[in-house]
Amino acid sequence: MTKKFMAMALATIGIVGGAFAQSDDTSIDATPSYLTFRGGLIFPLDDNLREASDLFGAIGLDYEFKTQLLRGSTTYFSAEWWFRASNGDNGNVFPLAINQRWYTGRQSPYYEGGRFYFFAGIGAAIIDVAGKSSAKWMLRGGIGTELGPNVIAEGVLTWSDESSTKVSANSVGVYLGYKF
Repeated sequence: MTKKFMAMALATIGIVGGAFAQSDDTSIDATPSYLTFRGGLIFPLDDNLREASDLFGAIGLDYEFKTQLLRGSTTYFSAEWWFRASNGDNGNVFPLAINQRWYTGRQSPYYEGGRFYFFAGIGAAIIDVAGKSSAKWMLRGGIGTELGPNVIAEGVLTWSDESSTKVSANSVGVYLGYKF
């Protein structure tokens, strides 16, 4: 692992730890809650990433913190795995980010009580393409809607720095998720 990746990982852990430290509740509830499992498709915008594959499959997990970093929004950590939709090695991207979600107040036509939202996040993308792995700074943002009491749909735009092999995680993704 590179020193830059270790620094980004420690910074992420520090932010996450700070959010947990603000809670007075010391009890542990092992019930799965505050979690969203997502699956989707990633369409690369970066030419060099598209050389690895024109389409990536994606699975992700979001963990919503009880304590929010910004008022009027929801703070959550997202971890994803993008994998090549075609056969072959060295076609993985692992985006990790701290995100904020803002609800618009507009009701979803798909589900009574459903809401529209937008989100933005910052983190690192571990890019494992073309035989080398490297971690690069990443920004992500998008829009979403609640389709049911536990079902969401999202559109995501991701941007990252170029890796040592001149590959970036620049892409557009669509996801369907289930919230616990």
